[in-house]
Amino acid sequence: MQPKQPQTASELWQQAINRLNEIPKENPRFLEAQQILASVQAKYRTIDNSGSNNYIEAAKQYAIEAAKASQNPPHPADKWEQIAEQWNNAIQQLKNIDVKEAGYVEAQKLIAQYQTNLGTIQSRQRYETEAKQILEAANRDIKRLIVSAPSDTQQFKAEIHDIINQLRTVKSGTTSYPEAQQLIVMAQKRL
Repeated sequence: MQPKQPQTASELWQQAINRLNEIPKENPRFLEAQQILASVQAKYRTIDNSGSNNYIEAAKQYAIEAAKASQNPPHPADKWEQIAEQWNNAIQQLKNIDVKEAGYVEAQKLIAQYQTNLGTIQSRQRYETEAKQILEAANRDIKRLIVSAPSDTQQFKAEIHDIINQLRTVKSGTTSYPEAQQLIVMAQKRL
């Protein structure tokens, strides 16, 4: 039975369960009522679990959008943050499923998978933020070096080496990586 109005159907099944539970043991049809009760309860659980199915479907939609958005990296940190939020939303949907519901086991499997994905996205967001900060600091050091270069050539070369070492810490796969590589090449030419 696939009701068009699940709440109404759910209420009707619950009424049937209540009426079957009212049949006393002394009634000659008690055993028949118990068999019907078991069947009705099973059908009621199916309708009642449509809520868990809705949560699972909603979670999967968030996951699909998160997966689509994360394609073709690198992305800026704020985009990684939005993607992480989508994974969080998917996880929150699944956490709405109670342990008594039929979809609970599937939800727990998906939560584990989605938390792994969320961790990966959060790492990428962190790498992106760190790379941007390193690049900004290196650019400030380069500007400072251009404005007031030390007169001692060894000191000048040492500062360039520091900048190169700093730029080498920018992780590949970040939006800052190509610029960091260009700056390294330019700095090596100055040596």
